[in-house]
Amino acid sequence: MKGKRTSKITKGMPSAVLLSIVIHAALFLLAGMLVVFTVVKKEEKKFEPPKAVERPKMKLRKPKVKVKKTSRPKPTTRIVTKINRASIPDIQLPEMSGMGDGLDVGLGGFDMMPDLGETTVFGGGQSIGNDFVGTFYDLSRDRRGRKTVMDTGKFIGELTKFVKSGWRTSTFSRYYRSSKKLYTTMIAIPPLLSSIAAQAYGEKEDRTYYCVALHYKG
Repeated sequence: MKGKRTSKITKGMPSAVLLSIVIHAALFLLAGMLVVFTVVKKEEKKFEPPKAVERPKMKLRKPKVKVKKTSRPKPTTRIVTKINRASIPDIQLPEMSGMGDGLDVGLGGFDMMPDLGETTVFGGGQSIGNDFVGTFYDLSRDRRGRKTVMDTGKFIGELTKFVKSGWRTSTFSRYYRSSKKLYTTMIAIPPLLSSIAAQAYGEKEDRTYYCVALHYKG
């Protein structure tokens, strides 16, 4: 019986060794496949100010100035010179005849001042280049001078329409407009009759004027 057991043990030994070798080889392969990551935290760098350097300080000394009490300013000397003024001789100019007559003749042909004969309270007939231009409108007549239906209420309505349109004179395009223009640098018109304004703009005197408008632009 003892001889049989020993033979079985000797026969089973190689298989156990082989099994252990296989297990160890599998463990080595598994260990090779695993990767171990190590996380390294970076430490934040803290700024440390440098140490203050002690610099040597120099002591300042006040300057000492010696002032003599007995010192006085030296007297100044004046230098006086005499200048001889040169005498200017009297020069007599000869008489020039004919100069006054020539100037009178040269300026006589020019009109230096505008003609103020036609100037009225509404303006004049001549322009100086920097003035207001006045136009006469008669809303009681059409463009051809024929009478229109016009009363006070309608006249005020036309003036309101003119102001709301932005002061456009095209609002009065269907009404009568004088061909004569008047020019003025200022506007100061007192209460007057409409016929006086019509006469100033060259309109006829043998008719009654009402619902008229004067437009100045400049």
